[in-house]
Amino acid sequence: MENNIILILSVLVGSFLGYFFKNNQKINQAILVLSAGFLLAICLFEIFPSIFHEHSHTTGLYVLIGVIIQIILESLTKGVEHGHMHFKQLKSIPIPLILGLFVHAFLEGIPTNHAHEHHKVMLWAISIHNLPIAMMLSSQLFNSQLSNKQSWFIIILFSLMSPIGNLFGTIIPVEYFTISSAIVAGIFLHISSLIIFESNENHKLNFQKLLYVIIGVTLAWLSIAFTH
Repeated sequence: MENNIILILSVLVGSFLGYFFKNNQKINQAILVLSAGFLLAICLFEIFPSIFHEHSHTTGLYVLIGVIIQIILESLTKGVEHGHMHFKQLKSIPIPLILGLFVHAFLEGIPTNHAHEHHKVMLWAISIHNLPIAMMLSSQLFNSQLSNKQSWFIIILFSLMSPIGNLFGTIIPVEYFTISSAIVAGIFLHISSLIIFESNENHKLNFQKLLYVIIGVTLAWLSIAFTH
């Protein structure tokens, strides 16, 4: 129950931030890049060492499957997960976008139901990852021609997807946990890499972006240190 509350709150907090700072691109970008640094560090410091511990040759395949799944989902979401918003002002509920985000959040929630330290770290990674997604989504919805009731209905449904994935994780055999973790790691790796390694203007080094990445990596290291 505690895990589900954290997952729901992360979306609601991000949505409120998006509502109040919907026109502030600097804040949106800062949180997005910081979360990317956090996700990449969690993959390298915690998830990969854990899932590759058994030296299974198929684990890397599942990581690649996660990358491919995310690429497919982005054909529906248009890259909201890594800060891209290519939609004109919405006049109706964007069904493909909603379905893509819902599947994305559901998959991420599956490996968060186990009690091992690794899964607690993944829980916080998903929660921090939800902040910029919810900010982008709510900013788009509240700037659209949709009513506030419709916008909040979509946001609340989105906030429930990871907890539903969490509940689904309780009914699948425990031996499939590594598979679900590897798939989510592939999703994390793809999203964080796109955010961090996208070319800057004229390929100049962006020190502010680098600083946010370093802060995200530091927070990830601290979360792992305090969790173990």
